[in-house]
Amino acid sequence: MSNDISLPEAKLDHALDEYYGFLHKVVKDNNGTVGSGQRLVTMNTITPYSIVKDKPLYNMFVLRAYADLVVRRGSAKDAGSPKKPPLDIIDSANSGDAWSWEYFRLAFPNLLQELKKYIQDPSVKAQITALESTWGGAYDAYREELEKLEEQWDEYAKKNGISEEKDPPRYYRLKAEWWRKRKDKVQRLYDKQFAILIEISDLELAHLDAKGLLLKDLKDNLSTGYQVKLPIRPELEDGVASDPTNSPGDYDRRPALYPATGTQVFNDLLDESNDGNEQQQLQRGYEIKRQKTTTYSHDTDWGASGSASKFFFLRANLSVSEKTHFEEQIKQLGSIQVGFRAIQYVMIVRGRWYSGAFLKSAAFQKWLEAQPEFREKLRHIVTSVIVCRGLIVKLNFQNDIHQNSWRDLKTKGSGGLSISGWNFGLSGHYNSRTDWDLKDVTNNSVTFADGPRVCRIIGLKVEDVLGDSAKPRSDFMVDSPISAELLADLVAAKISYGDFIDRVHQR
Repeated sequence: MSNDISLPEAKLDHALDEYYGFLHKVVKDNNGTVGSGQRLVTMNTITPYSIVKDKPLYNMFVLRAYADLVVRRGSAKDAGSPKKPPLDIIDSANSGDAWSWEYFRLAFPNLLQELKKYIQDPSVKAQITALESTWGGAYDAYREELEKLEEQWDEYAKKNGISEEKDPPRYYRLKAEWWRKRKDKVQRLYDKQFAILIEISDLELAHLDAKGLLLKDLKDNLSTGYQVKLPIRPELEDGVASDPTNSPGDYDRRPALYPATGTQVFNDLLDESNDGNEQQQLQRGYEIKRQKTTTYSHDTDWGASGSASKFFFLRANLSVSEKTHFEEQIKQLGSIQVGFRAIQYVMIVRGRWYSGAFLKSAAFQKWLEAQPEFREKLRHIVTSVIVCRGLIVKLNFQNDIHQNSWRDLKTKGSGGLSISGWNFGLSGHYNSRTDWDLKDVTNNSVTFADGPRVCRIIGLKVEDVLGDSAKPRSDFMVDSPISAELLADLVAAKISYGDFIDRVHQR
């Protein structure tokens, strides 16, 4: 039987504000500001995952999955993070809507039609329309062949006892060998559909005016030929991610998105040389005392109310007698300390397919009016991600506790264990229990800890990218390196995320 003990029962109903204030401090410690139109999204119940040493492409996949999530505000009566528990607003990285794909679904087909307005010759318009229809059939044939091979592999693996769960390296090695022997037809179908896209692009390039070429740049960088494939598991790191004949289930393909400082951020996060002892780790976190200490109010910022009641102190499979026993003990709780071995504040850069000025253009707003379901999906975009490693949660009691009952507290079933809002023992990307430990129990404290290499996405900085108007940009130019001054302006909220991306690409 599962029973929940919520923080208000522990007389710490301001816990969410303390956590929210800590996220603000992380931004400030990185010389940043949460500016107008920006918010911080709490991710306290997110499933832990393991960043893997020397696997930058896989690590990029994990980061991109979270940095590209759709952030939903909902209606005025159901607004903010988390008016509902966080997972109801931001789904897991595996199941949640991706911002870039929702944008693709709205923008790409509309851009195909919009571009024709800038071509004067009716015969060229007709030729492009015919080619687009041919491309649609060719692309469907390519995808159908990929999916057919995926089904055939599943049958082959099952028949021959090849198990991903039991032996992942062997599974993916044999799968790659199996696919290589059968991919010639897939390659031909891919080449056919891509050749049609090139033919369309050549016609556009020859007949579009300057404004049309601006839209063509966006459309081309959204097309599947320019999207980036990343491996969904570390075992696939050494494969050829760009190979269009690889199994579609093994690689995540999306419009380009990457950390501003490159893959070095993963090495920095995994560097254990500065982890220090428990006290040093707790200094990198925050403390929830009986009285509120932070000046920030989560619900006020998000226009929500009553969300603290969703912030559970203890969630586990407990019997009725166990629940009563723990309820008595948490009345003696004096404070909760939350710390980390390492924290990284990661700024996100999107490729040339993204333009803040285009989002605010009359054409894009018209498309939103015609398909209003996209407005809330695209309203907020993730501009920065707060990543931690080595979570530690320490409960400090005002009186002696029953130590054995805490030592016997284990995860049962698939729900794991939640302590003061932080989940332990949940499944990660390896479909197995994430490394964690009931680290220490004394007469007046209990300490829980992730394994030293377990990472979590704990917060997202988001910006409203559809609310304000902006003058359209007149032209695009080539990419250029990102200057430190430009990054500093974004962190300090001196410029909007849309302006940042436009300046990154010198548009």
